[in-house]
Amino acid sequence: MIDVTRAAEIPGYMSHKELEWLATLASQSRVVVEVGTFQGRSTRALGDHCPGTVYTIDSWRDTYEGENGRPLTGWNPASVRAASRLHLADLVAAGKVIEIAAPSLDVALERIPKADLVFLDGDHRFVTLSQELDRYGAHTTRGGILAGHDFGHPDWPGVERAVRAAFPKVWLLETIWWTVPRL
Repeated sequence: MIDVTRAAEIPGYMSHKELEWLATLASQSRVVVEVGTFQGRSTRALGDHCPGTVYTIDSWRDTYEGENGRPLTGWNPASVRAASRLHLADLVAAGKVIEIAAPSLDVALERIPKADLVFLDGDHRFVTLSQELDRYGAHTTRGGILAGHDFGHPDWPGVERAVRAAFPKVWLLETIWWTVPRL
């Protein structure tokens, strides 16, 4: 049964409907790779429903940059990391969620099994996301799903540009996009 109550209690930017979509896909996945943890809202939905393992990747670095290259302000990375640890502690302790603190493009993917579901919601800039689409798209299982967040979001125009440049066909649910890169 899909229940995203615990995930919905965590601060974040994903709607209830989007959380349910992620949880449903996770329930059918042995391995999930998520890029961009923030405080753990989507990670919680994935980890509560995946029968296998969720690998979540975030650098939790001191600054994040917008599409224009300027640092984003208004939040404290140290408090975000602490909140993430608190929200996911039970899943991490149980081995359901494995946290990888590194920039997404620096992660040694050969140490992570190919994923049935890859969810990209980290660096939303065109250049970085374009590289992630290639790298993580190749890390899906045959028939696996490559998805991401903030498609069409006015603050992140690079997301839609990168996704449309990489894939001729994507499906949408609110601001989540997805495709099947390896048929």
